[in-house]
Amino acid sequence: RFRDRRVELQAIDLRLGVNTSDMSEAESERKVLSVCTSCIDSARPFFIGLIGKRYGWIPPMERWQEFTAKLSDEEQALLAGTAGCSVTEMEIVYGALSQESFDTSHVLFYLRDDSSYEGLPEDLLPAFCDSDPELLRKLDALKDKVRRLFGALGGEDDRCTPYRLAWRDGHFEGEDFERIVTEQLARQIEQETAREEEAGAASWWAQEKELEESTLLRLLPGSV
Repeated sequence: RFRDRRVELQAIDLRLGVNTSDMSEAESERKVLSVCTSCIDSARPFFIGLIGKRYGWIPPMERWQEFTAKLSDEEQALLAGTAGCSVTEMEIVYGALSQESFDTSHVLFYLRDDSSYEGLPEDLLPAFCDSDPELLRKLDALKDKVRRLFGALGGEDDRCTPYRLAWRDGHFEGEDFERIVTEQLARQIEQETAREEEAGAASWWAQEKELEESTLLRLLPGSV
């Protein structure tokens, strides 16, 4: 879709690629937290938040204190209220819910409807749904925070989208969800590239395009 602009997409999933298999529990906790802010920074100006029915892992207070002590003053201020929160909520606060992040990033949230889990076998429910009342309370509060801040910060309705999946034949069917995400993300990419073109600045994607074209011209004259 954006090939003519030399724009490619690479997804950064904060739950994939963090290998902690050979680490102690404490080392594993430190590593998971350490990639939290760096991966979000590397993905800017885009952020996609997916919230289902699991609140996520809550780091021990000792790990949270170690992690935040290494951050800049600005980052510490941003995450000051996240003690006792899950890493998922910390990532959302850091990557999307500050005014600066909201103003300078393309933030999209998708809130999965509880009806998506109807028909799910009982033995699979723990993998997708929390049952602890306190975790569910925290999860509901996070969803409310996202909805509230989107309104307060001037978010458009389609930047915080409820969606439903259907469980059939042993898996979730996500074609409709895929279509929604694709179209909304494409609009955000259109806005980003159009704004950079209007500004006339050497944007991140324009620099990539120029580098690729210059390389092709050098290696394959007449190809561009």
